Amino acid sequence: MFDLDNYFDRLSEWKNIRQQIQNSCDPVKVAVEYYEKAERHSLQYDPWKKDSWPTPWQLIDHNKYCSFSIILGIIYSCMLCDRFCSDEFSIIIFQLNTGEIGYTFSINNKIFNLDFQEYQILNVIPVEQKK
Repeated sequence: MFDLDNYFDRLSEWKNIRQQIQNSCDPVKVAVEYYEKAERHSLQYDPWKKDSWPTPWQLIDHNKYCSFSIILGIIYSCMLCDRFCSDEFSIIIFQLNTGEIGYTFSINNKIFNLDFQEYQILNVIPVEQKK
């Protein structure tokens, strides 16, 4: 999806990824491994201002991913699968011991530590399901 120029081609690829997530025995792993392939750019959105976050479709249209929008992509991809329709998602903003700010997520209060490093949580922001 990340190397496709056409928005509709990216949407089609995203649909395929969501189907893989839906049918996988380890759906979060599928989503994380997929978004790890995205080229990382500088910060694209303000993690602290939820009203500035793109919708899933805007994220795919923009097609520039930073460490924060990769987490958004993972969450959106999972949230839009039926298997997660009643689950609660949050984005977690944290600070590493080095002072660097990072992002991860939780599903039903289970935190996914993608880098397996120790950190201090700075903020937990719920991401509502669209019904």
